[in-house]
Amino acid sequence: IQLLLREGLLVFYLDTDIVIMRDFVSDYLSMPKHDVYLQSNERHFGRAESHCSGVMFFRPSTAALELLEATVVEFERCKATSACTDQEALNAAIHSRQQPVGRLDPAKYPAGAQYFGVEPTYADPLFFNASARALCSQTPMLVHNNWLIGRANKVIRFRLHGLWFVDGGAHVAHEWQQYARVQLDAVEIQDTLR
Repeated sequence: IQLLLREGLLVFYLDTDIVIMRDFVSDYLSMPKHDVYLQSNERHFGRAESHCSGVMFFRPSTAALELLEATVVEFERCKATSACTDQEALNAAIHSRQQPVGRLDPAKYPAGAQYFGVEPTYADPLFFNASARALCSQTPMLVHNNWLIGRANKVIRFRLHGLWFVDGGAHVAHEWQQYARVQLDAVEIQDTLR
């Protein structure tokens, strides 16, 4: 990211568990200018105190580079003493520097908590909270499939919600729902045996 910013390029960083629904670049270019825009990592749609490192938009600027450098320093520091994540390091760098960052509107750029709702175990791809989804745009710019553990669970959840397009967009929700229940039963049995 830093190399691209030093070349004077805009950088749009997205995790691999994201589906793009609309042209977010045009939307980004119409937003108020901030050096950094981040997705909220909150369960709610209010002010974000916690930011997600899975959706980050950067303008080539000294402030963006300094934030990334501070994040790397913080990540190395906290890795030496605990098992921290890049996201925790990013948030620590933002808070310690009191760096102003733009927040991507969660209605247009929802994280998993905002689009699907939050299931307490973070392991049930069938969980869905319609009231959370109702607060999102009819067709968001993108949907982040976080707040769920496991690649298979994420694929199941994307398929169930018609957001899986890799295999031509075949929507087989009923079959996947049955598969997911079998998978969840298998996990529960394994947990019981431990």
